Amino acid sequence: MNRLLLEESLSRCAAEMDWPVDTVRNAWSRLTAAEEKRRLTMTPEVVAEILGFDQRTALRLLLTGFKVELWQVEWQVYHPVSGWIIHRAPSLGDITSEQLYDPFSRESLEPDLGLNILVVFQPHRQWEDPYASVCVTTNWATYRHQNLAWPFWDDGQEDLPPLSFTTLSTWELGKLELTVQPGETYRVISLETRSQLTIRVDGEPALPGESFILKMMSYRAVKARESGGPQSVDLTLASDGFTIKELEAAPGRLLLWIDNRSAVGTTVAVWKSPVLKGPQPLVQVWNARSVLNDTLAREVLLESHLPEGSRLRVSGQAFVFLAMENSAPLMEERGDREFYRFLAEEVSDSTKLFSSFGGFLFHKQIDTLSFCFPDSLAAVRSALVWNQRHSEAALWKITVFAGSILLTGGPGISFFGYPINLGRKLLEKIQGPALWTSLAAFSYPGVPEAFLESGYRCEQQAISLKNADHLSLVYECQPPETPDTPDQDQP
Repeated sequence: MNRLLLEESLSRCAAEMDWPVDTVRNAWSRLTAAEEKRRLTMTPEVVAEILGFDQRTALRLLLTGFKVELWQVEWQVYHPVSGWIIHRAPSLGDITSEQLYDPFSRESLEPDLGLNILVVFQPHRQWEDPYASVCVTTNWATYRHQNLAWPFWDDGQEDLPPLSFTTLSTWELGKLELTVQPGETYRVISLETRSQLTIRVDGEPALPGESFILKMMSYRAVKARESGGPQSVDLTLASDGFTIKELEAAPGRLLLWIDNRSAVGTTVAVWKSPVLKGPQPLVQVWNARSVLNDTLAREVLLESHLPEGSRLRVSGQAFVFLAMENSAPLMEERGDREFYRFLAEEVSDSTKLFSSFGGFLFHKQIDTLSFCFPDSLAAVRSALVWNQRHSEAALWKITVFAGSILLTGGPGISFFGYPINLGRKLLEKIQGPALWTSLAAFSYPGVPEAFLESGYRCEQQAISLKNADHLSLVYECQPPETPDTPDQDQP
């Protein structure tokens, strides 16, 4: 480690934070002295706990440290059933949009910023000790903490190690030995190659010279070695997984010889087929959605790291769409310069209002604006306030939609998806002061109550947004009548 370079990075961090260098140096020393599993999974919560800061200051320190290369970031795709990390990437642009297989749950998933991606900070690799030996992980607890998503560390399964466990380098031959019982099912799992092999045990205990293993994929017998020892079989682990997917063995001792011909070093473990608890609800933790919905984190970690052409799923977001009722007469009345000034003020005021509810502007086209929010309740509450402030002008139309969309690469932040398309199309069909929401947005917890508390009357409508044969359910929410508005029927 180059101490001069480290001091330079610490000084740059201190200058940007406007802190004394000694304060930053002390914070760095305390954070890097933390136990390994915490040091490699730093989040704003962890930093705040160690240093006694509030989480906003902790996040700012981490992001500033990332910019000056004190810290690096790891994006971790995990399965919400098993909790195991099945894909790691140094930036958002390196996360695959393809389906990923989790050998523990035997399920595939699509990486989703709203559901299954964590973001952790780690000391930058240039500050690692070059003389530190690269140790092969032989301890299950250590391996578990290295590869299990950190919210799952305390899931009560610490005392359930595998029956057999070995670590193999690329092109290394290793063995696993265990005793299998009749009627049981076992799984051989390689997390790094995202592959698993099932062993089913049936029949009478094997006798020397009569042991067998069946290759179920092609239904032909694979004879074990003729010896007086245990059942034995040779397995090949390729880059796309085990070449044999399912075996049948007799009860007794079983010896597996594994030839790792994959492109990565891997740990191979044998489990009695685990019974997983199912998806576990996670408390609000720092994750990919946190990055998307935080102004500073989004700017530092996301906007410049998503290459053009990339497409990543995002669930849980909500969107507010605004459009002027009819901008042409107003533009003609005020002229180009005055209308431009008026529109700029409206955009600025709307952006400030929506940002106070966690929203941000991601698309602007003349007199049409699109905002993204962390959830439907925040979107609706901001829209209610916005509608109240613009109740007299009656110049704008507003819709709120929610659902799963794609985050797309390119300059800035762009979204693509069905909810966005429908939200903008609905703007073309409506008029008046009503606030329109999609069924998904209206069904979000707290949204109906928010409308009720504000005095809105909401009715479900079926509107054709795509074609005449396809109707979409939306809610038309009318604001309360202004008490001092005179009745038009009276003279």
